[in-house]
Amino acid sequence: MGAQGNCPLLAYCALLTSHHNWQLRKVVDVHTCSREFTIDIINSKWLSGTLETDLRENPSIKINEICNKVVRKWNTRVSMSMARRARATAADQVQGSFKK
Repeated sequence: MGAQGNCPLLAYCALLTSHHNWQLRKVVDVHTCSREFTIDIINSKWLSGTLETDLRENPSIKINEICNKVVRKWNTRVSMSMARRARATAADQVQGSFKK
């Protein structure tokens, strides 16, 4: 991911049909790529689901604390606006929205 396919990291597996499982055949555990800190899989909806328990324990959690938790726990970064949207969505789930 980080080197756009130029990193020699490799894990080759083969299917053993006689045992119905996979066998790891070759591992090249050398990285030459730099670390990327943005992952497209993390979005505000998913992040709000993981923040619900934290928001129940601490309803006044700050945006910076959310960003720091994401860096500590998943070793990636999220923007301040994504953390803000995730906190608002989690607060709606925990406390109920104003409209309801």
